[in-house]
Amino acid sequence: MIYASRALIASDPDAIRRFIVGWFDAVRFMRTHRDATVKIASEMTGLPPAIQAKEYDLTMPMFNTDGHFNADTLATLKRSFADLKLLATPPDMAKLYTEKFLPK
Repeated sequence: MIYASRALIASDPDAIRRFIVGWFDAVRFMRTHRDATVKIASEMTGLPPAIQAKEYDLTMPMFNTDGHFNADTLATLKRSFADLKLLATPPDMAKLYTEKFLPK
């Protein structure tokens, strides 16, 4: 999930679009260059490459490559707010996320 403030959305929506394009470029690189990604991550985290490789294998499948939300997942999330008593009623999910900044 990528977050942006309402102020940034209003003042510089093109910056958000450029960031998202860069994000998906990075995800595509990571998916197609496992060894390089593990090496870079290991250098950044200080974890041994073997541990970082396991982390890569666990987390990379979670990275979405197009930014679209799954309708079933959103429905489950919507219900969870009330089920967990975080909100009295399920929220209007359309107010909580947008796909308008995704590349066409």
